[in-house]
Amino acid sequence: MGEQCINEQISDVECLNQSREFPVNNLFLAGDAPLKSDADHQLLIKVAFRQPVKISGLRFYGVEEDSCPTDVKLFVNKPNIGFGEAEDTPTTQEFTLSPEECNVLARKDVICPVKFVKFQNVNALQIFVSENGGSEITELKKLEIFGTTGEQSDISAWKPVKG
Repeated sequence: MGEQCINEQISDVECLNQSREFPVNNLFLAGDAPLKSDADHQLLIKVAFRQPVKISGLRFYGVEEDSCPTDVKLFVNKPNIGFGEAEDTPTTQEFTLSPEECNVLARKDVICPVKFVKFQNVNALQIFVSENGGSEITELKKLEIFGTTGEQSDISAWKPVKG
C-alpha cells in the first residue's frame, strides 16, 4: 500500500451539516480545532482533487470516543451526492470504525486501508459519516488521505504554448 499522504492534491473540500464555528477546513489545517457536525451526528465530507489520484487508505483522528465516527461510507466520483443518496446508493466501500481506528485511544496512527482496485482514477471522494459513538455531534480533528497521484498532469498548471 502506498503510504504517502496526498492531502496536498486536494483542490476543494465541502461538508454538509458542518458547524459554522468548526468547519471542514479544520481537518486539513495545523492546530487542534476540529470539524464538528451541526444539526445531528451525520456528516457528508466532499473532497475534490487537483488531478486523478489512487487512494490506498484513510487516517481519521477523532476527538472523543463517543463523538468519533463509527459507520463511514465512501463514494468515488459522486460530487453531487446528498444525504438521501448517501444512505440509499451502493457504496464504493464501508467501514465500521473502532475508537482505535479513529486514533482516539491508542493513538497509533492507524490507517484504514481501502480496496485499492476500487479507488483508481479518483477525481472526488465523498465520505459519509452515518453514525458515531453515541454523541449528538460528530467531531474529527484531522483527516489524512493516502495514495498516489495518477498518470495525468495537473491541468490547472497548464499554460498554452504560442507557436
